Amino acid sequence: LLCGFSPLFEVFHVYCVFLLFLSIL
Repeated sequence: LLCGFSPLFEVFHVYCVFLLFLSIL
């Protein structure tokens, strides 16, 4: 777990999961 994660990184993570979800569909 990262100690100093930024909100931008969190948004990027959600975006990556969203793209992965779309590729499954």
